[in-house]
Amino acid sequence: MTQPDQPNPYAAVPPPPATPPGVPPVPPAPPSSPPSAQPTLPAQPAVPAPPAVPAPPVVPAPPAVPAQPANPWAPPAQPGFGPAPVPAQPGFGPAPVPAQPGFGPAPAPAQAGFGQPAFGGYPQQAGFVPPALLNCKVCQGFPAADVTVRGHRGLIVMMKFLTNRGPFCQVCGTAVVRDMSQQTLLKGWWSYLSWLFTLIALIGNRAAYQKIRRLPAPQPGTHGPQLDPGRPLSKRGAIWMLTVPVAAVVLAVALPIALAGSSGDTVTGASVDTAQPGDCLHDYNAKNGADDSHPSVVVVPCSSSAADFKVIARSGTMDDGNHTCSPYSVSTKWYVHQEPTYSYVLCLAPPNASTSGGSGSYGGGNGGSSGGSTGSTGSGNGSGGSAT
Repeated sequence: MTQPDQPNPYAAVPPPPATPPGVPPVPPAPPSSPPSAQPTLPAQPAVPAPPAVPAPPVVPAPPAVPAQPANPWAPPAQPGFGPAPVPAQPGFGPAPVPAQPGFGPAPAPAQAGFGQPAFGGYPQQAGFVPPALLNCKVCQGFPAADVTVRGHRGLIVMMKFLTNRGPFCQVCGTAVVRDMSQQTLLKGWWSYLSWLFTLIALIGNRAAYQKIRRLPAPQPGTHGPQLDPGRPLSKRGAIWMLTVPVAAVVLAVALPIALAGSSGDTVTGASVDTAQPGDCLHDYNAKNGADDSHPSVVVVPCSSSAADFKVIARSGTMDDGNHTCSPYSVSTKWYVHQEPTYSYVLCLAPPNASTSGGSGSYGGGNGGSSGGSTGSTGSGNGSGGSAT
């Protein structure tokens, strides 16, 4: 079927005619005459406008080409590779086909920051933070460890705590640890609790030194002036101050043992009021066997080296010791205890004397006595009498 010819809307429009249709032609002008004799021309009628040119007809757009189905087996595009996609122009090309669920491989997850340089020249992983670089605070050398060195001083009734915070390199850190530890060994014990804080400071410095010694030494030319480490602490005289806590521990263990071993020589709590014939006594106030007007007498075992006297007889009387003990020949001293309601006399002899009877001396001088709740010891000599 042949379509009818359509007028070309883009063809050139012919110029309008010189004389519009329906308008009589203008007669030619008469020959020219002198200006003075030329008559005035009548006014010309208005020329009508040419008719409007009709607009060209609208050409309908061609029908859209149906979209081609997408390849369901094609892998999805990986982000970060290839040129950036060009945005589709509206009205051109096939319409995009939505992806069908359940067909094709699952898209691989995108790597965070893939393709960008990171610390050390390797791709940086998500959440990775490069380590902070530390320089020695003394010489600015690298590497350095962030440690704290401590010290302590005992001032009898006061204490002083010392702290030196890093970071330190291997050389400067070793010097600081040795110096602070030496000062602590020499001056850290002389207070009531300083021995405990001194040990804590030394143990903490040991842990700090273990971190410092694992560092490599700074390269020459990359640092400033460094501290002098000096000799190791084990080769300095201050190391002998560690015997102070050792000696304190030995004394704390040995002294109670020594006191417990000597307790057999002195029986405490056994009052002289309970003494009976055959018991032995010890007088704390007696000197070289002299008479004592203010005795402090306790009962001790007769096998003890502290035994001073042996009780030969006990008499519940208020008489003086010289008269009461005169019948006992082996009695050389006596102990008198006088109270209004409770009085007694102890006749005493040397610890190795026998308590059996026999002849001996009696009489002699008064060894002294005191009233009230106090007692006295005395001695006498003479002849006559027998033990009962």
